[in-house]
Amino acid sequence: MSWRRWTPAIPRAALPPLAGVAWSAVGVMLVTRAAIWLLGAEAGWPVWAALAVGLVMAGGMIPGMFLKLARKNLARMHARPDRACLFGIFAWRSWGIAVVMSVLGGTLRRSGL
Repeated sequence: MSWRRWTPAIPRAALPPLAGVAWSAVGVMLVTRAAIWLLGAEAGWPVWAALAVGLVMAGGMIPGMFLKLARKNLARMHARPDRACLFGIFAWRSWGIAVVMSVLGGTLRRSGL
């Protein structure tokens, strides 16, 4: 029996829309948490400074880094076989980074800093 039998395979054409839904869900979650944090903070210059820095970073990073990364990921997805693994929406390295970031974020959140 081959392990490929248990691979959750989907049509290759479904990978880019699925990746878009995943990234959109993560983005909405992060923006929601940031808004809750900013609204719960004392109104003052640190809150506005954090908001301004976040907006400037987002405005600069989207055209630069994210579009380049999106093109690279699309090329990787299109190079997959006709029936690709569902988890192929991200590279192995990206899954590892996501796990590390989740663990560190949870640790930071519970640390009381």
